[in-house]
Amino acid sequence: MIEIFLNDFIKYIFPFFLLCVSIGFISFPLSRYLFKNNWDYGFANSQIMGFLGITWISFIFGILFTYLGWFKASSIFLPAIILSTLIWASINYYIYRKISNNFIKIHNNKLISSILITFTTILFFYFINSFNSIYSPSGSEQHMNIGIINSTIYGNKLPPEDLWNSGNILNYYYFGHLIFLVISIILNLSPVGDSMFLAAVIPSIFLPAAILFIISVLNQTFFFNKKKQIIFAILVSLILICFLNPIKSIYALHEYTMGIKSIEEITKNYTSYSIRIISNAISENFNYSFTFMSLHALTVNLITGILILNLIFDFIRSKSKISFWNHHLIAIFTLIGFSGLINTWDFLGYFLITLITIATYKHQEFLKDYVKSIKTIILLLYPAIIIMAPWFSNFTSPGGLPSIVHKVSNPIELFYFWGIYFFIYILLTIEFKKNPNGYHFSFFLASISMLIILSLEIIFFRDILINGDFFRANSYYKFSNLAILLFSISYSIFLSSYLLENTKLYLKGILVTIICLTFWLNYPIMLVKSGLEIKYTGIKNQNEVVQNFSPDLLELIKYLNNLKTKELVIWEGTGERSYKNTNFVSVFTGIPTVFGYQDHQFTWRNSSNLVEDVFTRQKDTNEFFTGDSSDKAQELVKKYQVNYIVISKSERDTYQEKLKEDKLIKLGEIVFEKGDTKLIKIN
Repeated sequence: MIEIFLNDFIKYIFPFFLLCVSIGFISFPLSRYLFKNNWDYGFANSQIMGFLGITWISFIFGILFTYLGWFKASSIFLPAIILSTLIWASINYYIYRKISNNFIKIHNNKLISSILITFTTILFFYFINSFNSIYSPSGSEQHMNIGIINSTIYGNKLPPEDLWNSGNILNYYYFGHLIFLVISIILNLSPVGDSMFLAAVIPSIFLPAAILFIISVLNQTFFFNKKKQIIFAILVSLILICFLNPIKSIYALHEYTMGIKSIEEITKNYTSYSIRIISNAISENFNYSFTFMSLHALTVNLITGILILNLIFDFIRSKSKISFWNHHLIAIFTLIGFSGLINTWDFLGYFLITLITIATYKHQEFLKDYVKSIKTIILLLYPAIIIMAPWFSNFTSPGGLPSIVHKVSNPIELFYFWGIYFFIYILLTIEFKKNPNGYHFSFFLASISMLIILSLEIIFFRDILINGDFFRANSYYKFSNLAILLFSISYSIFLSSYLLENTKLYLKGILVTIICLTFWLNYPIMLVKSGLEIKYTGIKNQNEVVQNFSPDLLELIKYLNNLKTKELVIWEGTGERSYKNTNFVSVFTGIPTVFGYQDHQFTWRNSSNLVEDVFTRQKDTNEFFTGDSSDKAQELVKKYQVNYIVISKSERDTYQEKLKEDKLIKLGEIVFEKGDTKLIKIN
């Protein structure tokens, strides 16, 4: 165990920690300017801002290089990142020159504490996932995450080509994947071999910012400044942010960690195992994301959100006016633009939260000159538009117009999923009436969360799933994730103060014990127990998954990765659903295939014409691998401009005796063959 840990510490943990701290110091002037009242002067936030800023500038350079014909992701991304970092550092140096007097008042012990919290959270997530280092194409989006990163770094253009829809631009929210790509390039990590580490520790960019924001609110509202108070707030925040979950989610994860059910068994029947499902909708709590290491859904949604909430709190406390030149509002709307790079729903959600904030805390000023206020808000959208414009020039949101929910959640399901949140909200409401000044911000966030949950039973945004059972899945998933974030921050602030200041000691112990054992600590206890029974492995390399599935297929992937060019199109077989042992070659090489990952291909489109193309490609793929006609196969090869055909264990498992291998071999020459794996180059 010690040897594995030391190896991971040298290769992963310490370099990533140094990168976080370095990015933090580079971005500190801007963060110090925006978050000057934070307990740590905004240092934890500076890490997030640095990763967002450098990644966005690198993205702009990538688009520019593509337009000029210079872009080869594998060779130009590092220079683009270096240039972007220099630009970002120059911006911050300029800000430093303007506000240098503010740095005189900094207490180094607070900065050191912030850095130690970052280091501790990296270790925290590393150890959780070292006992749970799972990669599986089945039941999670890890397969998709790796494929998108590889298609970006090995492609020849930006925006990247859709690796499961050859010839078309990837119509997906992949900005989160670009952040992982930037980190992996700086640390010289393999997007394939090492992305499990990125997934395991990337929440540590978010968690320190969340904890220190909570401490800052407590410090400014309840004068939390003693070491005992701060440590207690950290522990409460850690529990509520990481392990505040629905009852049925905890039970399902308990079944998984104890080995009662596999991940496939848990996720295949959504109505029975509510890790994510509530009455024809999907929600993904942070517990699920931490466990199954979902790169995209967990990270960027949270890191932009925590900065926006921090700025909203400062805007409320500052008593500043609604103005286009208000630096809090400019920063909020800029970050709303970044949230739009994550998904349309987050953009709308944070925009509405900002409007609710103005309506709640600045209503007198707004009503005094509402025409001017509306014009100011419209003007403030321009920073968001500037951030999103390069993205949406090549992207069409799958979200549509609002519609009325025609089938609401079962009340019992609502209780299972949201019961603990409702219980704490009632307690918060009682205390808010006693101390409105102290608990106003907690009550404000929790009330917005309640409004979101109730609204999801009334309205949703139409998309391609409109006619299916899960017609509101996307809306519920995105907005409930936002509600969980607001609940977590609100209740961390509330309970940290409430348990320390207003309850007798023995009542504190009873309340905390009941809540923890019932709702929170069931899962981490079972995870550690499971992890101690399983062997500690550290962070596994994803190549092991392919090796275990088919060693010959891994050799084929290595062969393709050694080709001088990847401006190719391959054709892999695929089944009827996503989340299966298919599309290994496109995922692990980044070379686009004609068709794959069916479920997501449908949901990434928002029109019948685009969906019809998905159906056509699915039909053509089945015809290509199982049809009898050689002429039809040649016609399809020309139609999709295919260079290579893959026949491996994946295709044999998918099509079994229907696979027409002899027909496919006649379409070209075999350039790679090992065991039951073949690569056919089209003549």
